[in-house]
Amino acid sequence: MERKLDPDAWPGASTAEWDSVDEAGWESFPASDPPAVDALFLLETPPSPEVEAEREEPEMHALSEPEQQALREALDDEHKAWATYDQVIADFGPEQPFLHIRDAEARHIEALRALFERHGLQVPDNPWVGRVQRFTSTREACEAGIEAEVANAALYERLMRSTTREDILAVFRSLARASQERHLPALRRCVTRGEGEGRRRRRRRRGGHGHGHGAGR
Repeated sequence: MERKLDPDAWPGASTAEWDSVDEAGWESFPASDPPAVDALFLLETPPSPEVEAEREEPEMHALSEPEQQALREALDDEHKAWATYDQVIADFGPEQPFLHIRDAEARHIEALRALFERHGLQVPDNPWVGRVQRFTSTREACEAGIEAEVANAALYERLMRSTTREDILAVFRSLARASQERHLPALRRCVTRGEGEGRRRRRRRRGGHGHGHGAGR
């Protein structure tokens, strides 16, 4: 059965829009993060009778301890990411790509919360607010973000080995894809952009010094 996103429920979330985005910047990105939205859609859409019959036996059993731990680790990582980008915005203002990524992290958290609630698990609060690393510049924040997003990919690769449940795997795959295909390239552009601005500032300073020496002769 073909699955489609509901444009009324998720405005701006079509995959086609994402595919047409100019990779030079985040300004034109739609408001929603399709991978996380799609994961939530899968959770909320009733399965066909055939699919329900195929998964009836696994769903009768509670999550194993490794599965529960995997959900807790995933949510903790997304909580930390949201708190980190929120702190960067608090320290440096509403800069991109931090605004877009923070909003995406909020949707990732909601996708994971939906899994917790579906499987009857208590959803933990975010313990990272006000307790994350702070940075001296937006470039430093972008560099740290790159490291975190790379680590996020390794985390989900490990966590996906803890379960065969398709609802959990669908969310993990979606969130990992969003991190690697959207967040990581944006943060790398942020670092490149910062390097270019730094070179321009150095050239301006050298130009000003040269002008001063010439005027004194």
